[in-house]
Amino acid sequence: MVLTLDAGLSTLEARAARAHIALILFMALAGVSIGVTICEYGGLIDFDAAELDRPSTAAGLSLAAYIITMVATTIIVATWIYRAHANLRDAGIGDLKFSPGWAVGWYFIPIANLFKPFQAMRELREASLTGRPGNGGTDSGNLPVWWGAWIVGSMASNASLRLGDRNDQAFARLTSFLDIVSDLSFIASAWLLLQIIREVSQAQQTSLRAASTFA
Repeated sequence: MVLTLDAGLSTLEARAARAHIALILFMALAGVSIGVTICEYGGLIDFDAAELDRPSTAAGLSLAAYIITMVATTIIVATWIYRAHANLRDAGIGDLKFSPGWAVGWYFIPIANLFKPFQAMRELREASLTGRPGNGGTDSGNLPVWWGAWIVGSMASNASLRLGDRNDQAFARLTSFLDIVSDLSFIASAWLLLQIIREVSQAQQTSLRAASTFA
């Protein structure tokens, strides 16, 4: 559905609010996940027991909630990214390298998802702040640290999953360490993404209207 710029900006504001709530919940559950990992390593909970006790059951439910929230947050943030990029085009800003669809789609393309989403977010931020993409005078803000934290978290999570099936105490220590690194990195990435979403959303409310006026 094609929206007017005013409608697109209103939609972006609503999606930013939903993303804020989702990211806060995600960070909280990531913190719980760290606690579960520490308790599991310390023997306070045991997911391999024939019958789970109450702490282990509660921990399992919290991890399930964490996974569900991660998926939901990904979808919510993706809708914000799509709308924010669409607003750039609705405002008449030219020379954009990333379409709204591909700004989201690159996250799901192997290898390219290591750098293309960062480039798309950088273009989004620059165009939102200045009314034009590729402005060399605009610093990258929190983008490099945000993306670096996301990459570290993803790599640590993938490594933990690959090592998780090995029945060895040394690997158990390593997977616990990787899980904690992953969750801490995801918390940092989510916090920085909150700042980026707020910055871009606020910038679009002002600079895009000005850009559309003089387009």
